[in-house]
Amino acid sequence: GAKVIAVASTQEKRDLALSLGADIAIDANDPDLKSAIIAANGGKRVDIVLEMVGGQTFDKSLEALAHFGRLITYGMASRVAPTSVAPGSLMAGTKTVSGFWLSHCFAKPELFHQVIAELFTMIADGRVRPVIGARFGLSEAIQAHEQMRSRGSTGKITLDPAR
Repeated sequence: GAKVIAVASTQEKRDLALSLGADIAIDANDPDLKSAIIAANGGKRVDIVLEMVGGQTFDKSLEALAHFGRLITYGMASRVAPTSVAPGSLMAGTKTVSGFWLSHCFAKPELFHQVIAELFTMIADGRVRPVIGARFGLSEAIQAHEQMRSRGSTGKITLDPAR
């Protein structure tokens, strides 16, 4: 029942988000990204943000949070750090910012194993489909990494050890 608002830097990525089920996709380069996020939510601030870009996207997403809103950060694809968050600004909006790093789940089977089993089931029965954006041979790992860092790919980059 959630309304999903995707924020992406290219039309190709916005189209992909829509094809995967997002309700609306907005341009990450919008000069007034905060207002664009709020407008996409029918003029209301948002309750939850899953944020992996950093920089302005993090900053404007935090500004677009409603009271009691939560922002979970799990990456910094832009390689640009967000503005430091002052604790007073969180209290004023009753907002929560938390970080998530998947590798910390590996040591906690109660957090990880059931979720992975469910994920594999969802992939096997077609409810979730991985989007492969580019394939490289293992010998092309440098080019794969360069493409990832440039944020030029749409979907996941894979390395084929047989190539």
